[in-house]
Amino acid sequence: MRAGGLARMVLGGLIASTASAAPAAVLVNFTDYANGEIVGQPSGSGTQWAAGSGSFVVDGGVGKGGGKGLLTAPTYPGSTNINLDYLPTAAEIGGDFATQKVVNFSFDFNLAGPSTGNVNGYRIFFRSNNTNTLQIDLNSNGNVTVAGTTANVTRSAYHTLSGVVDYATSTYSITIDDAALVSNIAFAATPVGGYTTYGGFRIFNRLTEAQWPNNDLALDNFTIAVPEPASLAALAVPAGAMLLRRRTARR
Repeated sequence: MRAGGLARMVLGGLIASTASAAPAAVLVNFTDYANGEIVGQPSGSGTQWAAGSGSFVVDGGVGKGGGKGLLTAPTYPGSTNINLDYLPTAAEIGGDFATQKVVNFSFDFNLAGPSTGNVNGYRIFFRSNNTNTLQIDLNSNGNVTVAGTTANVTRSAYHTLSGVVDYATSTYSITIDDAALVSNIAFAATPVGGYTTYGGFRIFNRLTEAQWPNNDLALDNFTIAVPEPASLAALAVPAGAMLLRRRTARR
């Protein structure tokens, strides 16, 4: 075997074993939720969604792939500025946040209602310690805006928005369908009391039925994850080089 082949084999094995360990994460895909008002769900132990009644509902056919998803209520109450919060505890998410200081998040969204122009109907915040560290604007015409940068997505279709929140540098990066939207943007605000929680979601409904008829924003597959430490992957390079030198020396 050529030396280069040995190095690739060793490095590939070590990196693969590191990547095989699943990161700590919390996933909400609404599978076990009951249809109807989201507030107070899921039942039992764990974090529940909290908001004013009548703002969002679980619907059996609006999720990605046709399953359950989160939808603005068909009978919208007409009041503005309704917040819906999902703020899981650190214990629920798990992972070594104290060392990593990095959180990954994602959710799927579908702007399914009629377009009324560049109307900013929804904001989704990522929050830490009751502070909005970043803001995502979702408009009825398919525009998605973060930190002054806008991408237009196909309406009436699901898209995946993903983010990396780095509490060590107080910056974040956002992608939509794996395409970069913004990178290394400074937090909108510093979390109160420092960076002691992973964070969570706040969905902010800004419009009435008259301003955006039907308000049909569908959401699914919320995730919050602490990535695995990179230390083992970093050690793969010196370990591979050592084995390569030993192999070469025996020849």
